[in-house]
Amino acid sequence: MSKFGNLKISVLIFTLFAMITSCSSFSSYAKQNQMKHDDIPIIYNQKLNIQSATMGDFNFAYSNKEFKKINPKQKPLFDNILVYGKTTVPDYEYYILVNPGTHSDESFDFRKVEIDHNVYYILISKAAPDYDKDLLMNGVQSLNQN
Repeated sequence: MSKFGNLKISVLIFTLFAMITSCSSFSSYAKQNQMKHDDIPIIYNQKLNIQSATMGDFNFAYSNKEFKKINPKQKPLFDNILVYGKTTVPDYEYYILVNPGTHSDESFDFRKVEIDHNVYYILISKAAPDYDKDLLMNGVQSLNQN
C-alpha cells in the first residue's frame, strides 16, 4: 500500500475516533455550571444567565462520564443536557435541557422556560414528591431575577 493510502486510512481512523469520543448527550455549556449554597443549593451558569434552585441530596452530572458514575447501566434519556440530578430517597431524577428541540418520555413531567432567547425544558420523574417538583420546576430563572 502506498504512503498516500496509509495516510488516508490513518485520517479515517482518527476521524471516526474523534466522532465517537466527542458525542455527548450533555451540552457544552454544562461544563460551566457552578453551585452555590444560600438558603438552598443553587446551580448556576453565568454564560447562559440561568440559575436553578435544587435540593441538597442530589448527585449531579454535567458530563457523560459523571452520568455513568451515577447510573453505570443507563444512558442519558435526552440530548442537550445542562443539568442531570438523581436522588435515592425518594428515588427520582431530573434533567434541565437547553434548546432541546423536542422531548418525549411519558415517565417525566415537564415545564418549558425561555430565558435570553434560549429554551429550557425541566423534566422531572413522575415519582418525585409534589414539593420537590414545585421547587425544581419553578426554580429555574434568570440570574438577574431574585
